[in-house]
Amino acid sequence: WTWFDASYNVDDGPNNDEYLATMTPTATGTYDYAYRFSLDSGASWAYCDVGGSSDGYDPAGAGELTVE
Repeated sequence: WTWFDASYNVDDGPNNDEYLATMTPTATGTYDYAYRFSLDSGASWAYCDVGGSSDGYDPAGAGELTVE
């Protein structure tokens, strides 16, 4: 895994926090991506896929990025 920092973007309601990040792959190919966040300065992490964080991370639910 390669992790990229994300910054808070906009408060869009109590269940719709939005963060932005720029991924910078260094080679062509197809990549899966997911998101992780911490509410305790990195002591523990929650992982999520495109379905959100309520059910954790499942590789089948990962986002996909293609670099040509």
